[in-house]
Amino acid sequence: MSAPAHDQSTVGGALAAAASRLRGASVESPRLDARLLLRHAAGLRDEEILAKRDEVLPAALIRRFETLVVRREAHEPIAYIVGEKDFWSLPFEVSPATLIPRPDSETVVAAALRHLPAPPPGLRILDLGVGSGCLLISILHEIASATGLGVDNNSDAVVIARRNAVRADVGARAQFIVGDWTQAIFGQFDIIVTNPPYVGENERATMATDVVAYEPATALFAGAQGDDAYTALALQLAPQLASGGVVIAEFGRDQASRVGQIFLTGGLVELERCTDLAGIERCAVYGHAGSTPKRR
Repeated sequence: MSAPAHDQSTVGGALAAAASRLRGASVESPRLDARLLLRHAAGLRDEEILAKRDEVLPAALIRRFETLVVRREAHEPIAYIVGEKDFWSLPFEVSPATLIPRPDSETVVAAALRHLPAPPPGLRILDLGVGSGCLLISILHEIASATGLGVDNNSDAVVIARRNAVRADVGARAQFIVGDWTQAIFGQFDIIVTNPPYVGENERATMATDVVAYEPATALFAGAQGDDAYTALALQLAPQLASGGVVIAEFGRDQASRVGQIFLTGGLVELERCTDLAGIERCAVYGHAGSTPKRR
């Protein structure tokens, strides 16, 4: 028996038809994604969509919505289609030049706020591989007197991070430069955060199309085992870290011990491992040899 036809000229019909198409394309959350796309296309809030289910959509809006649905059918991430993603309760502009912020990475922000190594006035923060700026900007948003520097080797990402800093009202306290890790940096920092590429090339074939076909490969993959970036960073981090300061690095599942051993070669010791909401070890806090945790 064939599925019932939907009157795609109404809000409810357009939503139902789009959800059906996305389901047929094996999109993971078809109904939610259809609603997010219509909300973006029409500029409506969720409650307005519900209240206007029987209203007829203008032809121009139907065409705009159709364009978005086609993109999602091809598994382009919602965040790239609508141009932003929330992180730490803040909206962040994203593009194919940046990774899409994940809730898991909020673990890094939480760890940074627990391990402030100095009184907030004068606190300097460095974000290596800044991308959209979500880590650095979220921390600056919480610590009103801190300043920060974000570094990325993608100039397009740096432009987006600058815009996000202004949007979050921390632009006056944040600088962003194009560079390769710490090579263009002078001075020391109290907190260094990094979410480097950590996916092994051998995992590429098993990854979701939404990720591997659209997000920047240079921000995802780091050699056969996924640890090339940590090896590159190991000898660079300690000289940039102020006395009593901390490095907080994100990593993938089952990488915690290996990253700790790599950083140990550069003179950093692990102070704490942190798990995300799923209970997966997601990041760790490191300090100079002889450091002890300073939680708040």
